[in-house]
Amino acid sequence: MANMTGLTLIFKSYYMKRILKIALMAVAVITASCKKDNMPIDSNSNNPVVGNWKIFSFVDNGVNQTSQFAAYTFTFSSNNHLQITARKMLDMCNWTLTDSIYHFNMMGMHSNALNELDDYWKLMNFSDTTCTFATVDNTAHNRSLILRRN
Repeated sequence: MANMTGLTLIFKSYYMKRILKIALMAVAVITASCKKDNMPIDSNSNNPVVGNWKIFSFVDNGVNQTSQFAAYTFTFSSNNHLQITARKMLDMCNWTLTDSIYHFNMMGMHSNALNELDDYWKLMNFSDTTCTFATVDNTAHNRSLILRRN
């Protein structure tokens, strides 16, 4: 009988180790396969839009409308807040980045000029001083936007 108990313990120990290995592998596979593309940019990111900007160029369907943004300064923070200042006025908005597409969410409570920026933008080019965007999936408007670091 004592011999059977020893075999039972060895048998149970063998299968417990095997089950533990399978469970750990399953957790590793699930963790590795989680998609993180839709997560907001965190404060450690080197996202090129983070910082203070002025609109250097805004063209809507071939019409240059840059002058309507002359008074505005845009501050994109790493926690996805977008602060807009103009002549002692301060507006808080937000921005997101999903699958390489930026969305500047003006929250629909601003001037027509600012509401025109509420769109989905593809970052086409960037440097230390400029970010160049073009609208995506918007057949009504063909827009381009160039931000220059302030």
